[in-house]
Amino acid sequence: MQISERIEGHVRDAFGAVISRDGDAMVEALKGLTAEDSATAVGLALYVVGFVVNDIHRDGATDEELATLARQITETESDWVQLNPDTVASLLGAASTGDTLLGGVAREDLAGNVFVSAGHLLGAFSGQGQPWHEYLDEIWTALEAEPEPSSS
Repeated sequence: MQISERIEGHVRDAFGAVISRDGDAMVEALKGLTAEDSATAVGLALYVVGFVVNDIHRDGATDEELATLARQITETESDWVQLNPDTVASLLGAASTGDTLLGGVAREDLAGNVFVSAGHLLGAFSGQGQPWHEYLDEIWTALEAEPEPSSS
């Protein structure tokens, strides 16, 4: 799947803002995207969440492991954004299994939760000494290697 450079730039900037714990910059990074582009950006962030969760838990994450990871995200980021650990755990589980219902996460909560979760995961779980953006490049490479979804 080919990633639009324009949309990818917005997504990358949003992740950088999360890692810097700057909510205003995260919102600003996503401005200027059409509704369709925004949906694509959220899809990219979901892919990152799923990729990292599966990279951490190679045999699949248990509900307990998802809950622990969600608590880590919500507690670490609580100084600048308030997220519900149950919502984040649902999102982590859905992204890691490809659940298109997204674990029942409300549409209005999706973008904030997915971008904060993805940014946190990139910052926290990039390889030792590896900058988060290099880990993201590896994730994008994996995504671009996947076949385009069929339209049938």
